[in-house]
Amino acid sequence: MAPQETRPLSVIILAAGKGTRMKSPLPKVLHPAAGTPIIKKVIDAVKGAGASEIRIVVGHGEALVRKVVEPMGVVCYPQQNQWGTADAVKAADPGSLKGDVLILAGDHPLIEPSDIEFILKEFKDRRCDLAVVSTVVKNPGKFGRIVRHKGELRAIVEAADAGADALKINEINTGIYVMTAETLNDYLPRIQNHNSKQEYYLTEIVSITQEVGDKVDAIKVRQSVGFGVNTQEELARATRKLFQRKNLALMEEGVLMIDPKTTYVEDEVTVGP
Repeated sequence: MAPQETRPLSVIILAAGKGTRMKSPLPKVLHPAAGTPIIKKVIDAVKGAGASEIRIVVGHGEALVRKVVEPMGVVCYPQQNQWGTADAVKAADPGSLKGDVLILAGDHPLIEPSDIEFILKEFKDRRCDLAVVSTVVKNPGKFGRIVRHKGELRAIVEAADAGADALKINEINTGIYVMTAETLNDYLPRIQNHNSKQEYYLTEIVSITQEVGDKVDAIKVRQSVGFGVNTQEELARATRKLFQRKNLALMEEGVLMIDPKTTYVEDEVTVGP
């Protein structure tokens, strides 16, 4: 059982993918959302939540991604082959980590420090060894479904493998995980690639941890936390939401804004008296 003393928080951000659906030569995580690269939003969020160390798994466009993120004090680890999310985590040298480990994708620009603080508090309060972060959406589509029994996490079922009943479930896996470093290093090597794509899926660590009797749970968060950018349309939606957040914060500080819907202020901008 995870001890309750203050433990260091390490973060692994997965950012090796090409982002084919963006149809752009620019690596997906470097596309700007409201004027700031997507991955910088993620790094700022985990820093704001008190991360002691941030590791970024890089691949496609590695040189460009390094140029943007390394000045922010993170360390990059190349993923040599695109063999799935569990393989990406292995690339980040998890064996050298201690304390708690947060794993998330580098394409979630709407996540905020308060979201991560909530996830970590729930993880500790529930005394979990591993927790997957979930959210409820109207159209779950190809996302893995969170199957519960009497409120407790029972399984994560991939959409391709789901039956008719499971496909009706609107609670999905966001792809964000938090676990003890011990759990990660004990069970990550057990993940197999026995699937149609012959890839190593990090999702499998959930069932492996459950099978040995360790405490696993699903932490439900607001929808924006799980919003990943995969297309230009999704990038535009995220950008719109970020501009709205900025405008609301400015108006709460007393800034006069005639029409917030058509006002675009980037995050780095400050407004004085």
